[in-house]
Amino acid sequence: MEKTIEPLYRKLFDKTREISGIGVWHVDLINHTLFWDENTKKIHEVELDYVPDLESGINFYKEGFSRDEIARLCNNIIENGESFETELEIVTTKGTEIWVKSIGMPQFGDADEVVGFYGTFQEVTTEKKKLEEVSRLKERAVIAAAVGNVGIWDWDVVKNELVWDDQMYALYGIKSSDFSGAYEAWQNGLHPEDKEPGDQLIQEALQGNKEFDTQFRVLWPNGEIRFIQAKATVFRDENGLPLRMLGTNWDITEEVKRNKELEELTTKLALSNEQLEEFAYVASHDLKSPIRNMAHYATFLEEDFGDKIGGEGKEMLQGIKDQAKSMTALVDDLLTFSRVNKMKLEQNAAPMTSLVREVAEFLRVNDKADIELELEDLGELKVDIIKMREVFNNLITNAIKYNESDVKSIKIWREGNKVFVKDNGIGIDSKFKEKVFSFFKRLHAKDEYGGGTGAGMAIVQKVLERHKATIDFESKIGEGTTFIIDFESCAV
Repeated sequence: MEKTIEPLYRKLFDKTREISGIGVWHVDLINHTLFWDENTKKIHEVELDYVPDLESGINFYKEGFSRDEIARLCNNIIENGESFETELEIVTTKGTEIWVKSIGMPQFGDADEVVGFYGTFQEVTTEKKKLEEVSRLKERAVIAAAVGNVGIWDWDVVKNELVWDDQMYALYGIKSSDFSGAYEAWQNGLHPEDKEPGDQLIQEALQGNKEFDTQFRVLWPNGEIRFIQAKATVFRDENGLPLRMLGTNWDITEEVKRNKELEELTTKLALSNEQLEEFAYVASHDLKSPIRNMAHYATFLEEDFGDKIGGEGKEMLQGIKDQAKSMTALVDDLLTFSRVNKMKLEQNAAPMTSLVREVAEFLRVNDKADIELELEDLGELKVDIIKMREVFNNLITNAIKYNESDVKSIKIWREGNKVFVKDNGIGIDSKFKEKVFSFFKRLHAKDEYGGGTGAGMAIVQKVLERHKATIDFESKIGEGTTFIIDFESCAV
């Protein structure tokens, strides 16, 4: 049965790496070894038969901050078992300096000691450079204004006399001798498609209907197209009639190009994520059948040959069934997470008080939990009722599960468009704030607090994102947690 499942896992794993270019690595502290997969080796530009160790792996990081930081993070995960996610520079075997994103998670032994750590490795040089370029463009804009690279113009509306400073001529690619000094001369410099809209905006500003704050294209005599940002103020007489306009122009061509490149990159990333979600959905669906068969065969073996395999054999069969149950839960959560973006939301005005009460009563009976529910009037919200049941099912389940009190106290109320869910559970350490909504990340050992896959809160956040709602929380260890959902976009 394991041979049937293994190719499916391998297919899912390899396809994910193929699409994303992400490598994986593993540090074994018991045997003092470091494993790099093929993608990780390619990023480091080493031969595929290269065998790294922890020291050489750290030394690939650029000397200085990057190397010191990765060493600190590795020591911290070894000593404290704390995961990390960072972006640092490395120098490859061929001397290439690149940016990489590395995520590391601890591996615990039977005694909860750190026996190793593992994670992912991805080159992010392109993304880093684009972000740095955008930042540099913003700095240039500030410097340009300071040193006079912003053009200033003054138009006498009554006399139709337009005065430009020297920088304006440079922005429009002409000489002062080519400029007549009239409004029509400015129009002649605009891109043909922007002349009519530009004139309309000027007229609206003169009439006092809106401020003149716009972007347009100018066509240089050599055929080059430049993008201009323009702002102006209208000065009027005592009767409110326009006398003149005083304004500024500055070139934003490079910024427009970079924004377009970023938009294209964002579109490509969105498509890549969509492909990953689609593959995860299909692969997870295909995994359910062999997992179910594995559990059935284990049951059949126990029923038909239970008297022959002995106590130890029965324990092993039970272990198979337990693992199959865990794998089924994991696959179900992966399917649920993948479906969130695929499913069409049916948002209608829903009575939230009765919806939440029904979820709580079901869990009270199903979990046989002693729940003390204080539920105030939540009014109506425009939501998908089925998906919203899932949100409150996860929140209330966690309030029950992660709670050592004899009576599980849960209070749910509404203030404006925000809904609060407060419990008297064990609380959440502030250092885990970023992990609470991460997919398949548990804050406790698998055998603590009833187990689970760690996907519940990731699903909650995903569903709320589809509703254009947000979720946050406040918590104190030993005092409980309050989740705050902002349903502003779902108000009726």
